[in-house]
Amino acid sequence: MVSLAGLPARLTADLGRKTVSFSGYRPRDRKLVVYLASEILAPVPIKAMATLDGLPETVTGMSVGPFGVGSGGVVNAAYRVEPAATLTSLEVLGEATTPQGTVRGRLVVDPVPASVAVSGAYGGRTHIAVRNSAPIDTLIAKVTVVPRKGKTGTGAVRFTDVPATFSIDATASGRGLRGLGGFRVPRLAYKADADTLDGTFAIESSLVPGLLGSSFVVTDLASDTTVRVNPDLSVDLASRPVPTKLMEIHAGLSVGSVQATASPVPYGYSVHDGVLRLPDGRALRVAPQ
Repeated sequence: MVSLAGLPARLTADLGRKTVSFSGYRPRDRKLVVYLASEILAPVPIKAMATLDGLPETVTGMSVGPFGVGSGGVVNAAYRVEPAATLTSLEVLGEATTPQGTVRGRLVVDPVPASVAVSGAYGGRTHIAVRNSAPIDTLIAKVTVVPRKGKTGTGAVRFTDVPATFSIDATASGRGLRGLGGFRVPRLAYKADADTLDGTFAIESSLVPGLLGSSFVVTDLASDTTVRVNPDLSVDLASRPVPTKLMEIHAGLSVGSVQATASPVPYGYSVHDGVLRLPDGRALRVAPQ
């Protein structure tokens, strides 16, 4: 379904590729809504809706898609308009039913440059890529996986001062943290075309077995940055070509109700406000200036 106030000269919908394009359009309303529901053409049953607000007075050509969510904790969206114009906002909502369970996603871009391409896959190997024609103020990308068996897990980014192009790779491989039963904190690698990114990247432990629920909070993240938390809880942080203004790493465990016991607490660690604290008073947190 495509909701338009007024008809374009030409409209093409490709459900297989999850794209809609049209040309020769003078909108009477500045909002465009594209809704996709497919149980046949898509690899998995999917429902997705993209809303563009702030359309220009005249659209020579526009394409929306591919967009939606999919198996593997994937969320994506793409958009292009001619002549080049900045729109108010783009929001994508999606839900997919996979053999493993249900995947729900949300993506927000504000404002919207002339071309947008955002993709994210959350899990043991998380990869987020953005290729826009200009920097944007706000980017939100969130995926929630509801498995048929097990606990719901969420991965999300909420960024401001977003460079036009960047990528984030986070892996949960490698040796576990010493004294914490082999739990791990993701290794993070970031590449961008500017040193401006602010905000939070977070992933819940229920998305990846053996992972501590982790978040990275950054201010003016340097365009080439790598972060690794070692088994002894030391942190390797490299930022180029300038220092990162601020980075905080938070990691914690979610503990449900437990029966009272006189036994000592294993490992002697505590979790408070998302910060993992060790018996010697150290916390899994780093804030280089």
